[in-house]
Amino acid sequence: MAIAVFCPKCETRIEITKDLADQPVHCGRCGSTFVPGAADALDVGIQAKPTPASPANKLASILSPEPSQPRATARSPFPAVPLLVCVVGMLFFLLVGSGGFNVWLLMNPNDPWRRQVNVEQANQRAAAAEARAQAEAAAARAAEAETLRVRKQMQDQVDDLKQAINAAK
Repeated sequence: MAIAVFCPKCETRIEITKDLADQPVHCGRCGSTFVPGAADALDVGIQAKPTPASPANKLASILSPEPSQPRATARSPFPAVPLLVCVVGMLFFLLVGSGGFNVWLLMNPNDPWRRQVNVEQANQRAAAAEARAQAEAAAARAAEAETLRVRKQMQDQVDDLKQAINAAK
């Protein structure tokens, strides 16, 4: 059956068999070697609940002039999972924020950049409309000149027919 002993230096729990209880034990955490005593060994099976310390013992332990040795705390490993969650969360918020900004930029009619583009487009449309108006005016003048030419030609033919009728009389 296994028993549990605690390293006196770093208080790490080490399980050993009962036949090795009187031999030196090497702690894998701090590297110290110690011989477990009867007070150090605990059966790994069902353990009794520790008895609460009496108020007098608590007071004596607080007022004792012996300095208590600081416990060595285990260094926590690098927090990869929380860091990964934070990075993924930031990337998500950046993606959502940039998407929202792009939608706002496309849907905002009062944006100065958009107004500048609209002014340029309006200037281009006005120039195109003016060019069309000039082309239509030129076409109208050409059509009027053609109408006048045809009218004069017809008037000349009418005059020639009148002269031919008068000459035949």
